[in-house]
Amino acid sequence: MQKAKKIISILFIALLIIAGIFLIVSYKGQKQVIDDRKDETEVNIAIVEELESSFNEGVHDKDNKNAKKIDFLKFSQEFLKRLNEKYNTDKIVAYLDTGKEGIQEIVAYNSNSDFYDRRNINGDYDFSGTVFLYKENEGLDDPWLNLFGHSMKDKTRLGKLLDYQTDLDLIKNAKLYTEFGIYEYKLTHIVEVNSNWYDKYPTWEKEGFLDFIEDSKEEEIFQKELSPLNEEAKYMLLNTCFDDLGNEKLIAVYELIEIYKN
Repeated sequence: MQKAKKIISILFIALLIIAGIFLIVSYKGQKQVIDDRKDETEVNIAIVEELESSFNEGVHDKDNKNAKKIDFLKFSQEFLKRLNEKYNTDKIVAYLDTGKEGIQEIVAYNSNSDFYDRRNINGDYDFSGTVFLYKENEGLDDPWLNLFGHSMKDKTRLGKLLDYQTDLDLIKNAKLYTEFGIYEYKLTHIVEVNSNWYDKYPTWEKEGFLDFIEDSKEEEIFQKELSPLNEEAKYMLLNTCFDDLGNEKLIAVYELIEIYKN
């Protein structure tokens, strides 16, 4: 009997040690993933800052009558080219930037819309996935763009949207670098939706988008309404993943203000 108790005690201690090792390894693994995402963001920022420096040469020289103007279309196209070269891919179609400390993410596209749900830009498994354009959108010049990204707890991808109550200024404005130029947006609505309820709206089409906004107002599920709906405007919707129970997700609606081309 005494021997059996001793064996059980040893097994229990062994299990505690194994559990401790597992937690340490898991923590280090998660920390490494977070560090990698931060490094990725810093690399992307460095590329755009380097590009801005070269494009801004001579732009603000008031005494120079021949001072050049920034070619925003060329800038945006060159930025995407450099991003694709950096990641050795051709799948980066846009870059989403809501400003410093906000969302700064590459945007991918694949005809299989869910391909990047749990993959990085090179197609390798990545729990945080990559922000991507819905397959229902024919291109970034569509009037009602839908981008999807996981709302990661480390605030990467679209995780910053979850802090709208305390850090709204970090997401109020957005730029989308595309092959057509730089799109400038302003945040108009933040909506928390139920999975089954939201799935019935084809928000990449005008009627579906307008119905979604109108019904959200009637359902009183607007968390923020910063500007009234402009039916003649173009919009971008940032869609987060559902919560841990698979029920609720956050939709941030942005109105297109201007397209910078030249």
